[in-house]
Amino acid sequence: MGSVDNTNFVSVPEDTPVGASLCSILCSDRDSGDAGSVNLFPFLTDDSSPLSVEQNTTFWSVLLNREVKHGIDSQFSLRLLCIDNGNPRKTTVETLTFVVSRVNNAVPLFEPSGYSVTLSEDVAVGSLVTQLFASVDAEDALILYQMENTDPYNWFMLDQQTGELPNLLELLFQLRIR
Repeated sequence: MGSVDNTNFVSVPEDTPVGASLCSILCSDRDSGDAGSVNLFPFLTDDSSPLSVEQNTTFWSVLLNREVKHGIDSQFSLRLLCIDNGNPRKTTVETLTFVVSRVNNAVPLFEPSGYSVTLSEDVAVGSLVTQLFASVDAEDALILYQMENTDPYNWFMLDQQTGELPNLLELLFQLRIR
């Protein structure tokens, strides 16, 4: 009897609603007639698995039957045994590993909500122009700062970790940043 063992990964965001279909499973064989039909046997690998499996007319659906959280349910598996009706019979074992992914629902708030800076032409290269401050209401939040398409001449480089914005070039005229 031939056999193949494969593992596939399915990402499940932690805010996926209960009852949602996580994936559909269809088994097929290239043989024709009765030898081409395949029997599928799903096995949950853990009694506390948040999965349920339902057979439809032509495929199987894997559903989420309870809430999942990233720190609590890191991953769970479903094993699928597929057996064809050929002679000799061939089997395949597929393992679907569902990985719970974290959802970032904490929005950073800037303090103050806007920044305005005026630089004179004699500001020293490398001196601090301003520093951005943001906070987020989450225990393990990491805030990274980024400027998008606001400095076409690359006069400034925002420090991603600290929010500091130093002057990088010698200025030849007064500059206003909003």
